[in-house]
Amino acid sequence: MVMTKSLLTIILLLIVMGGFAQPDQEENPQQQVDAPFQPETNRNPAIIEVGYESGIAGGYDRYKFSFFYGLGEIDHFYFGLGVGARFYIDSQTFVMPVLANARVFFIDTGTTPFLSLDAGYSFNMSSNDPKLGALLSPKLGVRFRPRQGSGIELSVGYEYQAGGVSDELEAVSFNIGFLL
Repeated sequence: MVMTKSLLTIILLLIVMGGFAQPDQEENPQQQVDAPFQPETNRNPAIIEVGYESGIAGGYDRYKFSFFYGLGEIDHFYFGLGVGARFYIDSQTFVMPVLANARVFFIDTGTTPFLSLDAGYSFNMSSNDPKLGALLSPKLGVRFRPRQGSGIELSVGYEYQAGGVSDELEAVSFNIGFLL
């Protein structure tokens, strides 16, 4: 229970801090509303992603949190590096993955479907043997960005977490992402 409260506190803190990282508004807010959407290039957006993963094929249900810092977003492509947290509900296990994220956007508009792939390695923070294994998570989603800057992403995907010699932890993932 303490671990759940700590995780939720960290997530809330990161979301609130992201609001302070936004640039100041221009003096004429009407100018931003009337401006057509322009795809951004060479922008490095941060993405906070939270979700729930339902275990399949013997996998365990878990809560998910990921933070990505974009190394670049050019035209239809995004690449970022980040860290995450997974809390396995049944086994009360806390796992920390280190991740790379790549996204491909299909169209250059404020609302666009995308494909995403997270790949990395997870560390078990709840045991004396911290090694856990490779993590792979493809997702399909939609990004809603009504204006340049902040936005929201909704996605559904699959997550594979290698858990040692015989354990493979698979799950269906439901996510919401916040662009900062």
